[in-house]
Amino acid sequence: MPEVGPRTEGGRWFSRSADEALVILGSSVQGLTSAEASKRLMEHGPNEPVREKAKGPLFYILKQINQPIIYVLIVAGAITAYLEEWIDTAVIFAVVVVNAALGFIQESKAGRAIEELMRFTVTTTKVKRDGGQISISAKEIVPGDIVIVQAGDMVPADMRFVFAKDLFVDESVFTGESSSVLKQTGTLKDEWLVPADQVNMGFSGTLVVRGRGEGVVVATGSRTEISKISIELKETKKATFPMMKKIEELAKVVSVVVAVAAAFTFSIGLVRGYEAIYMFRASVALAVAAIPEGLPALVTVVFASGVRMMARRNAIVRSLPAVEALGSTTVICSDKTGTLTMNKMTVVKVHSGGRDYDAEPPLYSCVQHCDYPGLVSLKNEPDLYDTLAAGVLCNDAVIKDGIADGDPTETALVIAADVAGVRPKLERIDEIPFETTLGYMATLHHDTTENVIFVKGAPERVIHKCSQARSRNKLVKIRAEYLIDKSHEMARQSLRVLAVAMKRVPSGKKTLESKDLDNLIFLGLIGMLDPPRPEAKEAIAACREAGIRVIMITGDHAATAEAIGNDLGLTKDRGRVITGHEIEEMHDADLAKAVRESNIFARTTPEHKLRITKQLVANGEVVAVTGDGVNDSPALKAATIGVAMGKGGTDAAKEAADIVLKDDNFATIVAAVEEGRDVYSKVHKIIAWSIPTNIGEAMMLLVAISMGIALPLLPLQILWINLVTAIALAIPMAFEPREKGLLSRPPRPPGERLITSLLIRKFAIVSTLMVLGTFGVFYAYQESGETVALSRTVALNTLVFFEIFYMFNSRSLIEPAHTVSLRANLSMPVGVLACFASQLLVTYWEPLNLVFHTDGIGIRDWLIAIGLASSVFFAIEFEKAIFRWRGRNSDINKR
Repeated sequence: MPEVGPRTEGGRWFSRSADEALVILGSSVQGLTSAEASKRLMEHGPNEPVREKAKGPLFYILKQINQPIIYVLIVAGAITAYLEEWIDTAVIFAVVVVNAALGFIQESKAGRAIEELMRFTVTTTKVKRDGGQISISAKEIVPGDIVIVQAGDMVPADMRFVFAKDLFVDESVFTGESSSVLKQTGTLKDEWLVPADQVNMGFSGTLVVRGRGEGVVVATGSRTEISKISIELKETKKATFPMMKKIEELAKVVSVVVAVAAAFTFSIGLVRGYEAIYMFRASVALAVAAIPEGLPALVTVVFASGVRMMARRNAIVRSLPAVEALGSTTVICSDKTGTLTMNKMTVVKVHSGGRDYDAEPPLYSCVQHCDYPGLVSLKNEPDLYDTLAAGVLCNDAVIKDGIADGDPTETALVIAADVAGVRPKLERIDEIPFETTLGYMATLHHDTTENVIFVKGAPERVIHKCSQARSRNKLVKIRAEYLIDKSHEMARQSLRVLAVAMKRVPSGKKTLESKDLDNLIFLGLIGMLDPPRPEAKEAIAACREAGIRVIMITGDHAATAEAIGNDLGLTKDRGRVITGHEIEEMHDADLAKAVRESNIFARTTPEHKLRITKQLVANGEVVAVTGDGVNDSPALKAATIGVAMGKGGTDAAKEAADIVLKDDNFATIVAAVEEGRDVYSKVHKIIAWSIPTNIGEAMMLLVAISMGIALPLLPLQILWINLVTAIALAIPMAFEPREKGLLSRPPRPPGERLITSLLIRKFAIVSTLMVLGTFGVFYAYQESGETVALSRTVALNTLVFFEIFYMFNSRSLIEPAHTVSLRANLSMPVGVLACFASQLLVTYWEPLNLVFHTDGIGIRDWLIAIGLASSVFFAIEFEKAIFRWRGRNSDINKR
C-alpha cells in the first residue's frame, strides 16, 4: 500500500471522487478488517501529534544565564577567584545568582499559569471494522478507516467525506472563522483551494455541530493538516526581542571597552614600573568597576514588575523580555474572529412589516419606513415580535442556565429573541429538518385553537413559497422581487440573511410535508454577523494614536473582512483587501510591497499568515501577532511577540506565544502595549542612572594608575557601592508610577540604540562630576594630613551621595525633578534611608571597617560629601532646562 497523506500520491483529496479515494487507500465503504487496521497502525503509528517535551528547571536556569553581561560577570568572578579575592568573587556571583533566580521564578510562574489554561482530553470515535461499527480510541485510527461522525463529535483525523447528511462542521480551531461549514461529498475540480474551501474534507481537531457523516481517513498523526502546522512551527525561527537585542549590543560595547581599558591600564602600569602581578590585579579591579553588575538583575526586576502589572490587566507573560517587546511594537497583526469580533453570530438587522430595524439585542430601533424612528417596544411592533418568535420556534438551539447551545446561526436567533423577552412556548408536533437540497427548515406546532407552521431558510427558497406578507399587522400581497432585492442588499453588508414565514393550519394537522409549505405568510428577514467587539474600535484608534498599525488577517471571505475592517476603521489609510489567492501568486518582493499597502488580508491559510509575518519582520517592523487556533501557531512564533488567546485558544497557540490574554480581548493588547512602553521607560532611566557611576569608577582607577598615585577608592569599596546602591536606589526606580501620555507617543524606531545621544550627554556630565568630586575630596583630605582610610571613607560617601542626588534627576529624563511627586513612589525615600543606613554601617561599624578599610568621619565630613555631591543635581537640572528651552521635547518623547 502506498504511503498516504495530503502531500503523497493521494494528495489533493478534495479534487478526487469518493470512490477514487477509497481505491487509492485500499478501502471500501464497509471499512477495513481488524487485521488490516493493525497492520496499518504498525506502519503509520498512532494517530496523535508529536508534542514537545516539557522544559525542565535546568532549561530556565540556563536561559537566565545566557546573557552577554552575565558572561562578562562570570569571567570577572572567575578571575577574582583565581586571584583569591574571595569577597569580590562572592559579591559578583551573588549578583549572577540573584538575576538568574528572579528570572527563573517569574518564568516558572508564567508556565504554571499557562498550564492551567491548557486542556487535554482523550477521545474515542466510531469506525467501521469487519463490516460493523465499533468505538475505538482516536489514537488507533489508521488511513483507510471509515469514520462515523455526528453532532458533538471531534473529527479525529483528516478525511474525505463519502457520506454527509446536513453536516455542519466548526473549523474555527483550524481556520479561525466562527461560522460552521456545510460539508458535501461531491468532487471539487479546482487546482488549488485553501482548507476553508475544501468542503468535501474533514480536518483533524474540528468539531461537528450538526448532522452526521462518514469519511475515509486520508491522513493521521504527523501527516494531518494541523500537524503540518506543527512542523512549520518547529522550523520557524523566533524573532529576537528588541530590548534583548539592544542589551546584547550594549553588553558587547561594554565588553570591548572594559577589555581595552584593562589592557591599557595594564600597559601603562608596566611602563611606570609596577609589578606585573600588581597591574594584573589592578586591571581586573578596573574591569569590575566598569561592569554594571547590577544591571541584569535590575532589568529583571523591572520586567518582573511589568509582568505583575500585565497580569492585573489580564495578560500572562511567558518570557520576561516579552514585557518590554510589546511596548516596542510597530505593527499588530490580528486574527478577526474572537479577537476583533465577538466570535458569536449576532442579529444586527431585521426587515419586518415593511420596516427596517437595527438590532442591538435587547434593543431594536426602527430606521426606515417608521411611524416613530428610534427605539421601539416589541409590544407595539407585532410584526417584529412574530418574526423573532418564528426564529425561536423553527429552531433546534436551546438556552440552558442562561447559555445558548446549538448551531451558531440558530443560537443567534434564540438569544436575540430571549434577551428582548420573546420566549414563545408552543409544542412542536413535527418538523422537516434543514437539508442543503431544500434550503430551509420547517416546524409544526400546536396552538390554542389551531396549529401553525413556521419556516426558516434561504430568502430565495422561502420567499417564493409565500403568497402574502405581514405589514403593520395586516396581510398584504407579497412583493417577492422587492424582498429578494432587500435580502441581497443585506447580504452586501456581509450579513448572513434568513427569511422566516408562517402558515396557520387546522388543529387536526399532525404531520408536516413539503407540499404543506405553499401559500406561506412572509414575516421578515433577519440579518446576522459576528460583530466587532465594542472595545475593539476604540482600541484600534488608540493604536493609531500610538503610531501602531493594525493589520487584520482572516480566513473569512473578502467582503466580510472588508465590512468588518470598515467598521473598525482599518481601511482609512490602506483600503485594498488582498486575498490568499493573490498572495499565492506573489513573490517575496511583491508581498513586501503588499504588506506596506494593505491592512486587510482575507481568505488566508496558515502559510499565508506566516509569510506575511516574516515579511513584516524582514521589513524592519516590530511585529505582534495575535491568534487562537492551531493555524496561528507558526506566525505566533515567527513574530517578534506572539499573543495567544487564553479562553478560546488552542494549546498549540498558547505554547507558541510569548503572551497569553486571559480575556481574549484586543483592548487588552493595547493595555499591554502601554505597560511595555512603561517598562522600556524604566529600563532607560535605570541605565541612564547606573552607567555613569561605573564610568566614573573606572575613570578614577584609570587616572590614578596612569598618574601613579594612590587610589581614591579600593576595588572592594567600589563593589560595595555597586551592590548597595543597586538594591537600595535602583530597585525603587522599577516601581516608579507610569508616565502620562505613553500611548500618545510614536513607537521607538526599531533601529534606535539603547544608548542615545541624550544619555551620552548625561553620562559625560555625571561621570565627570563624580570623578572630579571624588578625586578632589580624597586628595584634599590627603593634603590636609588625614589618613588614607578616612580620606577614602569621605570619598566613598561622596560618591554614594552623587548617586542619590542623580537618582532624583533620573526620575524624569527631561522634566524637572520637582514635577515627579515622592508620594507617588514611597519606596524611593525608603530606599534612600536604607542606603544611608548602609553607609553608616560601613563607616562606623568596626567589623565592616576591617573588611572595607574604612574609618569613622565627623559631621563636617558628611556636610562636605553632601555639598559636593549636590552639584550633580543642579548640573543635570540645568541641562534639562537647556534641552527644553531648545524645543526638543518631541525628540525626547521618542526616547
